[in-house]
Amino acid sequence: MSKPTDMKKTKCKDCKTEDRAHGRSYCQQCFWERYGKKSGEKYNHYRRNYKDENRKFVHRYKEYCGCKVCGEDRYWVLDMHHLDPSQKEFDFYTGVSRKRQVLKDEMRKCIVLCKIHHYDFHHQEKHTNININDYIKKNKTWIN
Repeated sequence: MSKPTDMKKTKCKDCKTEDRAHGRSYCQQCFWERYGKKSGEKYNHYRRNYKDENRKFVHRYKEYCGCKVCGEDRYWVLDMHHLDPSQKEFDFYTGVSRKRQVLKDEMRKCIVLCKIHHYDFHHQEKHTNININDYIKKNKTWIN
C-alpha cells in the first residue's frame, strides 16, 4: 500500500495546477467554487434545522420533567444529570447533532435538575459522598 506522500498528483480540470489528489477532478478551491456554495449551503441549512429541532426537543423534555428537587420548569435553568457517569456517552450541549433516538436513549440515563441543585449535589457528593436519591429526599421542596 502506498503512503499518502507517494500518491500521484494530477492536474485540476479548471485551473490546471497539480494540487488535487485522491482521484478528484478538481483542486479544493475549484471544487468549492463549482459545487460548494450551492450544495454546502443546502447541507448547512439542513443540519442547522436538524440541530434546532433536537434542541427544542431537549428543551420540551426539560420543561415537562422539571427539577426533581424544586420543580423549576424553565428549560434554560435546567440541566440533565447522568445517574451513572460511567454510562455517559455525550453531553446535551454537543449532542443535539445526533439522531433523535440516540438523544432519547441518553435521556433515559438522566434526571433533570436545576443548575443550583445540580451544582449543590455535586458539591455535597464530593464532600459527603451522598447519592442522588438521598439528596433528592433530603432537599425536596415540592410535591409531585
